[in-house]
Amino acid sequence: MAKENDLIVDDGVELKDMSKPLLTMEDVHAEIARIQALQTTNSVRVAGIVRALNVSNPKQRFDKQTKEPILDEAGQPMFWAPYYYATIAFQGGELDINLKEDMFNELVLGKRYLFEGCKGLSFGKVQDQFHSVTVLI
Repeated sequence: MAKENDLIVDDGVELKDMSKPLLTMEDVHAEIARIQALQTTNSVRVAGIVRALNVSNPKQRFDKQTKEPILDEAGQPMFWAPYYYATIAFQGGELDINLKEDMFNELVLGKRYLFEGCKGLSFGKVQDQFHSVTVLI
């Protein structure tokens, strides 16, 4: 059944009202840019409550060729920096995420945070790399 703005051709075919404005070139370019941004996006966002804060034990550094411990100027063994990670509970599960030391130090157990970052390589593995933390109410 035809509506008020529809045109009716005598063979019963309805034509829709074509008075809507056409897209401008700026609209087309903006839509192409939006689609390309979606196709190349690399972002990770996780919101959840901090359930645990953990620091790994630093591992001693060894020379790859001699397998001997690497010593500092004072003759003491050197250690790799520890890993900082938090266990985040979100709707549907829990996740351990690696964090930078400064981000780790800002966290409080039991508070809800939004972690934002991207996927990246870390020691040959693709992992989440978070670059910002926002406190959620």
